[in-house]
Amino acid sequence: MKKISISGLFLAAALVASAQADLLKQAEKSFKGIKEYPEYEAKVKEIEPLFTNPETMKQAQTYYIPGKAAFDVYDNLYLKMQLGQKPDPKQMGQSILDGYNYFMKALPLDPVTDAKGKTKTKYTKNIINIISGHHNDFSNAGAFLWDAKDYKGCYDAFEIYCTLPSNPLLGKDAPKAPADSVIGMTRYNQALAAWQANDLDKAIDAFSKAINLGHVNNDLLNYACSVAAQAKNNDKLVEFAQKGIELYGDTNPNYMLYLLNSYVENKDFATAHKVLNDAIAKNPNVAEYYFSLGVIDESEGNYESAEKNYKKAIDMKPEYAAAYQNYGRMLVERHDKINATGDNMSQADYNKLRAETLRPILLEAAGVFEKAYELDPENLRDALNYLRNIYYALEDAANLERIENLLKN
Repeated sequence: MKKISISGLFLAAALVASAQADLLKQAEKSFKGIKEYPEYEAKVKEIEPLFTNPETMKQAQTYYIPGKAAFDVYDNLYLKMQLGQKPDPKQMGQSILDGYNYFMKALPLDPVTDAKGKTKTKYTKNIINIISGHHNDFSNAGAFLWDAKDYKGCYDAFEIYCTLPSNPLLGKDAPKAPADSVIGMTRYNQALAAWQANDLDKAIDAFSKAINLGHVNNDLLNYACSVAAQAKNNDKLVEFAQKGIELYGDTNPNYMLYLLNSYVENKDFATAHKVLNDAIAKNPNVAEYYFSLGVIDESEGNYESAEKNYKKAIDMKPEYAAAYQNYGRMLVERHDKINATGDNMSQADYNKLRAETLRPILLEAAGVFEKAYELDPENLRDALNYLRNIYYALEDAANLERIENLLKN
């Protein structure tokens, strides 16, 4: 049997440990004095092999080094800002996020048990002190990253700010939790950042957290309803809309519209009618309610009733662009239905129908679509397509040419 040298094994292990120590010592030395983020990024790239090396990747020091350096960079940039300089907001926000993320990797690796079974830590206390001491800076970082249009980074910074006091890795030395009103406002801003990043589920969750913390206002609920509708999250849409109706239903009919739209989407017309009729009984002078009745009637195929309700909404609110658009569409559909009856008529009878019935409907529809486009030209360009067909049917060459030119723009 080949002899095995125990002393040789210890020597080999010692050499490996020594090599690792040298690598980490060199890395720590290379980060000293770095004050700018681009230089910091370059140094991190240089030590990337340490993150995948089977030995160094398991050592807290590997992540403590870039983490501490990142916080130093942030502190330097923040000092520049206080002195009236204008450091890059994205670099400020990203530097503190980098520092936090590396420290979160270092903390679980720091406790080491020696041969006697005693657990020791080398970096934990300093890491916790640095993170806790920068608690408010994570809120600042969220603002910096919002200004830089880095909405994902903004969301992440606000998440750290909100959850740091309850982070189990920080234990009893975690920073004191801010007042619910402060966290509620932060959650609201976080929701807006997630919305801008098109992460609708995170936005909805942050809106809900803000509401639960008592941060509720008209703007928040309007945005929350809009995001829930965009995400097709019907449960949250109903929840947000009902909260809006409870708090602002007398002054803002949009919440009722969101609620009704959710019922219409699910073809729950009976509930939609009941909710809307109850609302009209309490406040019969809201044009949006009659517009919604028109939408429900149209969805159920009650076109005559829908037409009347759209017209009533216009009478109550003459600047209601969407009501004009829908009322005009109902007029066109009524025209087309009547026009189809002319297939079995003599030419003389059809000419009479056209002059006495069809033409007046088209003229009224033309005026309605013209008004719709005038009130909201950006969102109701489809009115121009209707007008083109109407003026063609009316043989109105001048208006047809005008509409064609508008469609080209």
